Amino acid sequence: MKPRYTLAVLMLIGCLSITGQPSKTVSIQGQPQTISTQVTTNQQETILQLQAQNEAIQKQLEKMEKEIELYRGDVRTKVAELDNAQERWLNKLAIIMGLIGVILGIGAPYFINKDNRKRLENRFSEMRDDLKDLVKAATEQADAATNQANNAKESLILIQSQINTVREQLKSATEQSREATTQAVKAETVSNFIQTQVNNITEQVSSATVQAMIATEQTKQAKLAVEEIENLKQQVSKIQEKINADTAAAEKAAKEAKASQLFTEAFNEKDTSKAIELYNQAIDIKPDFSEAYNNRGLLRKNMNDEEGALQDYNKAIELNPNFADAYNNRGVLRKNMNDNKGALQDYNKAIELNPNDADAYNYRGNLRVKLNDNKGALQDYNKAIELNPNYAMAYNNRGVLRKNMNDEEGALQDFNKAIELNPNYADAYNNRADFYLKMNDLDNALADVNHSIDLGGGYVSFITKGEIYIAMEKYSDAIELFTQALSYNEKGKESFEYRAKCYRKLAETEPDEEKKKELIAKAEADEQKAESLKKESEA
Repeated sequence: MKPRYTLAVLMLIGCLSITGQPSKTVSIQGQPQTISTQVTTNQQETILQLQAQNEAIQKQLEKMEKEIELYRGDVRTKVAELDNAQERWLNKLAIIMGLIGVILGIGAPYFINKDNRKRLENRFSEMRDDLKDLVKAATEQADAATNQANNAKESLILIQSQINTVREQLKSATEQSREATTQAVKAETVSNFIQTQVNNITEQVSSATVQAMIATEQTKQAKLAVEEIENLKQQVSKIQEKINADTAAAEKAAKEAKASQLFTEAFNEKDTSKAIELYNQAIDIKPDFSEAYNNRGLLRKNMNDEEGALQDYNKAIELNPNFADAYNNRGVLRKNMNDNKGALQDYNKAIELNPNDADAYNYRGNLRVKLNDNKGALQDYNKAIELNPNYAMAYNNRGVLRKNMNDEEGALQDFNKAIELNPNYADAYNNRADFYLKMNDLDNALADVNHSIDLGGGYVSFITKGEIYIAMEKYSDAIELFTQALSYNEKGKESFEYRAKCYRKLAETEPDEEKKKELIAKAEADEQKAESLKKESEA
């Protein structure tokens, strides 16, 4: 490609990049007093930039047209040269053809006459071939020159088209410049209008400011008055709140005092039914009285209302999740209901809440004895005694455990200590009697069990005395004692078992066959009853 043509294309690309830049527009935002200066300045700058761009494009376009015109002259010169060359070749071809005719007209007769006709024909043949080659070469050069001329014309047409495109873009840029100028004029008009409005508003603001100052002063005075009123209202409100709080506190204190009075009366009441009614009244007055629920649960348990007692213990724990005594009492109840797992959880929780609660260790020791965990039970009894060296019940329970572990000396020491600490401890006398029975010291055993019954010993004491009478072979007296024991606990499996044993012993020595059959029948009836109670307890 010609250097001038290359330069023209580069100039064209530059024009396209210049005219392809987006035009800048002016936006009006913000406060009225700042619009006029910003809009006028920005739009004047935009107009100057567009005018500068238009002038630069005009200069580049003029330069390109000059370059193209020079290139167009070069193309015309080249075409003229090609035409001259073609004409020269045609003239040469005509001369060559004339020479060939002259040679043929003059030389043919001579060569024919000289008998060189054959050689002349060969030479003419060679000349014709050479002439054909020259004509072919001249034709090809003429065709090549023609093609170059056509290509130059096409390039000139393309450049002319690009010049037209640039002109269109320049025209568009000029129109944008005019439009921006029109917008700037409009913006300036708007700015002047806004400035006038701003001046009017400023005057109004000045007037309003004076009025506002007057109003502000009046407002301050009014505000002070309002604040004073509000302060008075707050003081009155605080006084009223204090009166309400004191009244509520007094009412609450009165209710709690009444509930506490009922609680104390119930605690000291010997009649269980009346005590439960007093606890009911205390709970009605104070529904969150967890201690009242706990104590009512104890009374319900003593009345064999296990479900009612369990509900009370649950409510006490719900109201006070850190109530160690309630967990401990519920553990005792669950143990009696054969819920050994639940009982152990309650004892553990009671000890967690109160690690110094000797009762919780003592009762957990009883449960571990039931679970055949003698080692764990002994540890719990020891801990209970460590926490409370005057804990007679713990000594009594440890004595029973030591007796079952064949520690006779330790067991007797514990029973003696329990009785020493509590001389009216019926269970301790009964357990020591059972210990003497095991040691076959029947006199001391009978003395202790009688003392236990005198102190109010119930079912267990009568069972122990009946066992002593069996050891003394007083079977009829033993039967009477086991029957008395059933009056304390009609589901006492041991009473039926021991009484059946006594009936069979009497039957062994009874000479009268009818009475013997009668005794055996009674024994079988008691054995069946004992087996039924055993299955019932296991279920």
